[in-house]
Amino acid sequence: MSGGNGRGLEGSSAMLGTAGLLPEDIVKKQAMTNPAPPPDLAAVVRAIYDKRCGGWYDKMTEQEREQLDWCFPDVHPGAMPSGDFILVQIRRPLKFKFVRKLDTKKFIKVHYAEESRDTDKWNTSVGKVLELGRLAYRDRRDIAKWWDEGPWCLPGFFVRIPRYGNDRWEIVPPGEDQDPAQFAIVKERDVLAPVTINPLYMRSHI
Repeated sequence: MSGGNGRGLEGSSAMLGTAGLLPEDIVKKQAMTNPAPPPDLAAVVRAIYDKRCGGWYDKMTEQEREQLDWCFPDVHPGAMPSGDFILVQIRRPLKFKFVRKLDTKKFIKVHYAEESRDTDKWNTSVGKVLELGRLAYRDRRDIAKWWDEGPWCLPGFFVRIPRYGNDRWEIVPPGEDQDPAQFAIVKERDVLAPVTINPLYMRSHI
């Protein structure tokens, strides 16, 4: 019985090509023939983005958070991206800024002129990614796989997109009668760059 088992083990070692190797060498050889699964590219891209952002969101003042929430209101876009398109919420033009009074050291709101806001509205190229189409940044032969370099952006990223050439529409937030939220559908390759600073700092350039 033992002889038969011995021959069986020797035969298995020969088939695996591990005959005469030490246990640690066998482990190394198996690691080479069965490499670890590739990293989650989406997680890698998000980690890189978070690092480049440098934690700016956590460093925001209460007033800046209020402005950011106003510029990107929680409004249903009414549409979802298909294919390789991406859904982006465009930043609403800044309605006010906070100025600290020298005598009381308290912040007061200073509202922007409507003409300035209109200029900002129609020239803004900064937005927030809400959703990716099922084919966005995916291998067309196997949509379960990302592109080799990974996705260019992910939901939650602030990005720059072309000013023209994309489909845009507006939805008025519930309870408001002006300053509608603006959305856009852009092609996957039309994401020009992730924004790694507070998106409120980027103003339109005419």
